[in-house]
Amino acid sequence: MVEQQEHPQQEAAPPKRRKRRIWVLIILGVVLAGSIIAVTYYPSPEFFSKIDDGKLTLYKGGWKLLGARQSNAVEPIAVEGTDVAPLLEKSYHSLDAALSDYAVFMPEWIVGQEARVSQLEKDLAAAYDALLVGLRSATSVGLAEYEKEITRLEHRIAAHKTNTRQ
Repeated sequence: MVEQQEHPQQEAAPPKRRKRRIWVLIILGVVLAGSIIAVTYYPSPEFFSKIDDGKLTLYKGGWKLLGARQSNAVEPIAVEGTDVAPLLEKSYHSLDAALSDYAVFMPEWIVGQEARVSQLEKDLAAAYDALLVGLRSATSVGLAEYEKEITRLEHRIAAHKTNTRQ
C-alpha cells in the first residue's frame, strides 16, 4: 500500500509541469506579440539629432537605432568642443520644431567657430611671417632662387591681411 501512495504522487507532478510550461509559453507569446505590436505601431519620433563622426546630424523617421535616415534639411556640422547635449536628448514630431531648436543652437556654434577660425588665421599669419623671414635669410646668404618665392609670399600675406580686414 505504501507503494501505491507514492506512485500517484509521482503521476501528479508531470501535469503540474505541463501546466507550468504552457503558462510560461503563453506569457512569453504575449510578451513577444506585445513587443512586436509596440515596435510596429507605436509612433516613433520623426526627427532627432545624433553625432556621427564628430558631426551633429539630423535624422528623420524610425528610432535612434532602427530605421532612421539622415535628413537633408540641415547639413551635418562639426561640433568639437560644443555642448550639444540638449539637442541629443530631444526628439521632434515635425521638422519645424527640430529646425527651431537648431536655430537657437546655431548662433552659439557660429561664435565658437569664428573664434576658432580667427585663432587659425593668427597662427597662419605667424607662420607666413616666419617663412618670410627664413626666405629673406636664405636670399641674404646667396640663395637668389628664393626671390620669386618671397614675392609670391608677400602677395599672399597682403591678400590675407586685406581679407581679414574686410
